[in-house]
Order: sequence, then C-alpha cells, then structure tokens
Amino acid sequence: MLGLKNTSIDAFAPNIVHVSAPEFLGHAAVAYARKRDIATVASFHTRFETYFRYYRLGFLEPIAKKRLTRFYNRVEEVLVPGPSMAELLRGWGVKSSIGIWSRGIDHARFDPARRDTAWRRSLGIADDEMVVGFLGRLVKEKGLDVFADVVTELRRRGVPHRVVVVGQGPARDWFAPSRT
Repeated sequence: MLGLKNTSIDAFAPNIVHVSAPEFLGHAAVAYARKRDIATVASFHTRFETYFRYYRLGFLEPIAKKRLTRFYNRVEEVLVPGPSMAELLRGWGVKSSIGIWSRGIDHARFDPARRDTAWRRSLGIADDEMVVGFLGRLVKEKGLDVFADVVTELRRRGVPHRVVVVGQGPARDWFAPSRT
C-alpha cells in the first residue's frame, strides 16, 4: 500500500477499514480491503469538489464529483455528518449505504441555560452580544468567505456580536479583523 509493507497490516488482521479521505492513501486502503474482502467504510465530511472554485478552477468540479462518486461507490458504507450530505451523495449517484455519523454538539453540556455571564464578562463579552465563532484551519476553501459574509450581515443589521476566530493557516492575513 503506497510502498508500505502490508505484512504489518495483515498481521493486525482488520475486519473493517475506515477511510477518512479520498486521497492516495484512502484509495490504497480501499484497494487493500477489497482485495482481502474486508468491509470498508468511508466518512464524507469535506466538500473537496468545491475547493477548485477557490483557485479559479471551477471547471474541474464536475470531474471531481465523478471521481468522488466512483470512490464512495467502492465502499460498503459512507458515513456523513447529517442528512444534507447524504442527499448530496445520493444526488451524485452514490449507491453505497449511507449512514449518519453525528459528531455534533453535546446539547446537555452546551445548553444556553448553562451560560456563565460572569465568565463572558471577564472576556469582555457583553450580556447582549452573540458570539460567532470559526474554529479550523484558515484556508479559503473552508468557507471563510461565507463566514465573513455572515459577520458583515450581522453588522449591517445592527446585531450585537463578538467574532472569535481560532486557527492558523495561509488565509490568516486575508481573514484579518477588518473583515470581521
């Protein structure tokens, strides 16, 4: 598998293989599992096909969708974070079983009733301010433009808010305080 010795993997004797991305290692892992009749599950949580738009290569998006569809049709099950992603894959023609792998917010732990106003005030956040956050690698293909548009709209509507951005990446300078 990409120059790796399969003997270690064979010795481990997996009964299932999880592939988290349709890149070189992901394709090799699927091929390895299929050759040995090992069940394969893939997770789909990143809209890789949209990345081309951010590099002015949008014309490649249909090709990417076809390749992604082919990839996800080679696994037994695809796990997605929510129904909209399942609908997207079905619309592309993915025939593999699709299940929801919810990895969202613990609503008991992060209940608005547990808001600590003293802690918020200690951070300089007013009681009436909504906190709008972005957590992730700062690259344009992660939707920073959409996030900036939301913040601009909140400002336009006069909604009290505080922007919190946590992350690093090549778009850090683009995503400067002037945009938030």
